[in-house]
Amino acid sequence: MTAMQKIHPTQSPKISATRQEKMRKSAHIFAIITAVIFTPHVLADEPIKNEVVTNKCDLNGDGQVRGIKERICEEKREIAQFDKNIAQSKREIVQFDKNIAQSKREIVQLDKEIQQLIEDIRENVKKLIHLKNSLLREVTIALSTI
Repeated sequence: MTAMQKIHPTQSPKISATRQEKMRKSAHIFAIITAVIFTPHVLADEPIKNEVVTNKCDLNGDGQVRGIKERICEEKREIAQFDKNIAQSKREIVQFDKNIAQSKREIVQLDKEIQQLIEDIRENVKKLIHLKNSLLREVTIALSTI
């Protein structure tokens, strides 16, 4: 090789292919780490032109450029609304549980009333049987005297 030929450090003829691959991966990882450390927009997942240069961002991808503070305020409002929705859902669940408990109490009361009605029917059937037997005796006595 001549001095004019440039050899990439990861492509030296004396380095094995697996070693070259490891070096390429290390260089790639180093590049990613460097980008993350030295460019805060990567962490915020925002483009450089919006975050760094103008301190503005496209909040919803709708083309409306808003400042970071506006974006944070909007996100806080959305979180507050979400929290309100959760609180409302919890209240509805509590009310639903109260309704279930009330329904259970009503079912227990109705069950007691049904049991009482069944008991009353049994008593009435016993009375009817007794009356039938008494009437049958009287009819038998009346027929025997004729």
